[in-house]
Amino acid sequence: MLIEWFMKGGPVMWALLACSIWGTSIVIYNFFFLHSNSYPHDLVIDRVKSQLQLSGKDKVLQEISSSPQLVWRVLRQAVSLSDTNDRDIQSQLETTIRNHTSSFERNMSILSALVTVSPILGLIGTVSGLIKIFGVMSGGHIGDAALLSGGISEALITTVFGMAISLPFLISYHYFTFKIDSFFSQLSQISNEVIGFCRTGGR
Repeated sequence: MLIEWFMKGGPVMWALLACSIWGTSIVIYNFFFLHSNSYPHDLVIDRVKSQLQLSGKDKVLQEISSSPQLVWRVLRQAVSLSDTNDRDIQSQLETTIRNHTSSFERNMSILSALVTVSPILGLIGTVSGLIKIFGVMSGGHIGDAALLSGGISEALITTVFGMAISLPFLISYHYFTFKIDSFFSQLSQISNEVIGFCRTGGR
């Protein structure tokens, strides 16, 4: 039944299906990216502070140097650059974050594009279906229910499918935007607190 309904939507449905698969893969990737890089920032700060007091900078840098998570990469930069000026620290931290989040940011741009493109593809299918309806009417086959229903199905199904794709992707886009902004804010807070701790010698 689902396949039959899909086929009635015409060739545009294949483009919409591709958008759906592409967008879903992006949502899954972004979700796991945020999940794998999320840490309770209070626990992270306490852990780094205690290690700095017990072992010193060199030991801390050695312990966190192999971690692939963004929060530890940022903290490694913060600790190693804590004696330099704020401008250099900010530049280095931004470079580290940008390099680690490039795939996420690129996916966000694609997701935004899919939110726009999907309804447009649905409207293209709608126009295609209407053209078929008018073709049936102008050809003198207005009484042919099968031909008319084919155009009507294509016009309606593509519109619904395009909007159905766009809505969850739009919600996902705003959700990820909020989460990544919150994540960057936490990274900034953590790095600034650790830098301040290093500069004051743990006091």
